[in-house]
Amino acid sequence: MRTMTDSVAVGPHAHVAAGGVNPFAVRLHGWPRLLFGACVAALATATVATPVVAQQGTREHVVKKGDTLWDLAARYLSDPFQWPAIFQLNRSLINDPHWIYPGQQFRIPPVGQDATRVAVRPAPSPSGGAGAAAEARPPAAGAVPSAATGQQRAEAFSAPSVFDRSPEASVDFGTLSVEAAVAPELVSPSDFYRASFVAEPASVELRATTARVVQENPLGLRLPPSVRPYEHIVVALNGLSVSQGDLLQAIRPGGRRGSSERQFESMGLVRVTSVEGDSARGVVETVFGDYQVGDPLIPAGSFAPPGSSLQPVQGGMVAHLLGFETEQRLVSTEDIVFLDRGAIEGVRNGDEFAVFSKDVMNPASAPLAARLSVVRVVRTMPHTASARVVETRDVGSAPDAAVRLIRRPAAAGG
Repeated sequence: MRTMTDSVAVGPHAHVAAGGVNPFAVRLHGWPRLLFGACVAALATATVATPVVAQQGTREHVVKKGDTLWDLAARYLSDPFQWPAIFQLNRSLINDPHWIYPGQQFRIPPVGQDATRVAVRPAPSPSGGAGAAAEARPPAAGAVPSAATGQQRAEAFSAPSVFDRSPEASVDFGTLSVEAAVAPELVSPSDFYRASFVAEPASVELRATTARVVQENPLGLRLPPSVRPYEHIVVALNGLSVSQGDLLQAIRPGGRRGSSERQFESMGLVRVTSVEGDSARGVVETVFGDYQVGDPLIPAGSFAPPGSSLQPVQGGMVAHLLGFETEQRLVSTEDIVFLDRGAIEGVRNGDEFAVFSKDVMNPASAPLAARLSVVRVVRTMPHTASARVVETRDVGSAPDAAVRLIRRPAAAGG
């Protein structure tokens, strides 16, 4: 049982081992001990630094040397980015948020009050004085309220911004100049070189072949025969005349088209880097398919862009589909098809043909609305042409279907 003679120790070392002597201990007995405890509690309450609470939930703070609006916002509002709220509430005392002075008494807004927009501009240091000014932390780029709009953020920058509307910023800043878009070419070099073509085998010089890939293989690994972009290869010319800088096209013979023609698939393009006797070296510029050692190479044709605009053709030539690059029952855009008319018959790169159903009896006069699809020629051979599907209205196009020339590049004439 505790008695009135029990003692209590106070001071920086209140907990002392049994039998020890604490020089800071004060022993009180009886009810003076209670009076002392009440005084201690009152003193502790009085010494706690509590901001003065003003009307409507605002508080007050007396500026000390070293204070900044940034720090005051962090202390009282738990968010340093809310410093404009303090600035706006004390505009009568603060001329420039960069400069606040010891002894100034600021009102602090309630926590949660949105910061208002503030325009911050560099201000010269105040002249004279004892140098006791407490310089507020200048709002750096981004040091604005998180809820501010884009214009509000711009006004917080100390230097002219592309979003600034003030006279200090150039009127040309932030101006977007949009020029007229350039129409794309009807046929690109990639369209021309990657398209398979149909030709008489005798008309294609199948002499040069891809002999091997120049690569280091110190471990003697069994590497795949595929040829990849930027690799160097050795070409067996077999009598084909080439020069340094010439462009060769790797091809692979495919199935037959028509009575005597054959399809040739494009595998890639090779630029000749050197010629040594009946062999040459080259670098692979691009690959269109599964290019492998052993594939033939032929001189790449010369590509001439057909232009970027089309004009309608009345009473255009009629031709037929020879087939598709890839055998299929349904046709879709970007597929390659073959026509049985070519350069000798007047077909040109960029020409567009409407494809009609095999049931159409007279394709020369069939209404354009009856078309199944539209194809655009991307490469011509003497008697055939390769065309890319650019529009589909019905996927049921089939070999031997009739086609009619409906548009051609404006530069080519009518």
